[in-house]
Amino acid sequence: MPATPIQRLACVVKALRYVERRRLPARAGVEPAAVQRVYSDLPIKPSAYIKLCGALGISAATGEAVPARRLGEFDWGALALGFEVS
Repeated sequence: MPATPIQRLACVVKALRYVERRRLPARAGVEPAAVQRVYSDLPIKPSAYIKLCGALGISAATGEAVPARRLGEFDWGALALGFEVS
């Protein structure tokens, strides 16, 4: 079994059938290139990683199974404002 959550995500993506892998970007709300990068064991953006994990039912922190869900867009402006205020 893979040791890290990103390795577990890569194993799940590689286990998908071709048709499922083609539909994954729309289901997760990410660019198709992100799925291809995971499939090729290349790094991806943190927001794409979190969305793919959510769509596939994998905990982004631990790599364990969780209920699958589609995540919305991350509000980077709100995060920046939080850092500015504190």
